[in-house]
Amino acid sequence: MLIVITPGVERFEYFRLLDRVRRGTAGPQEILDAQDRFDNHFLDSPVWSRARSRRTPAHGGRTPGRGD
Repeated sequence: MLIVITPGVERFEYFRLLDRVRRGTAGPQEILDAQDRFDNHFLDSPVWSRARSRRTPAHGGRTPGRGD
């Protein structure tokens, strides 16, 4: 068994930021600007992009049951 205790990353403010973007009171750029602060980095994946472009869901691209 391996137990690792690492410094915590402030996540609650990240989720508040996501909610502000959802409500339109913050812009998507703020998420990109906060990548280092929340240790949440977005990368382009050609493999993922190709797989997603081949997929054409009948439900308009939304995940069913996710409260969209």
